Amino acid sequence: MGPRQILASAKMLIERPERWNQGCSSRDIKGYPCSSESESADKFSILGALERLAAESGNYQSVESASRILGGILARRLGHILPQSERGQRAAIDLISAFNEIATHQSVLQLLDSSMVEPS
Repeated sequence: MGPRQILASAKMLIERPERWNQGCSSRDIKGYPCSSESESADKFSILGALERLAAESGNYQSVESASRILGGILARRLGHILPQSERGQRAAIDLISAFNEIATHQSVLQLLDSSMVEPS
């Protein structure tokens, strides 16, 4: 599964509002924070969904590329370019996390939609 397919799967995972989460990567059915890899995880942030897919697929490289695509889109919207380095990867993760915290569910889905068509 390539990065764009990972992004499509992440969207499917959080497409219903009750499956999307803010405040931590994932929560269980009772609303308590838990590991995104846990079987009890029921709600996910964008990064939580990516972490879950990495654990399920074992394809950490494609998940890293997917987060770089999302981070790159957010950076361009802010007028920045992320460096192609570990620092750039960390910046991408920080941007995605911050966006998830301030965005609406609809905005998150729109970002994931745009990630499947915008150049990386």
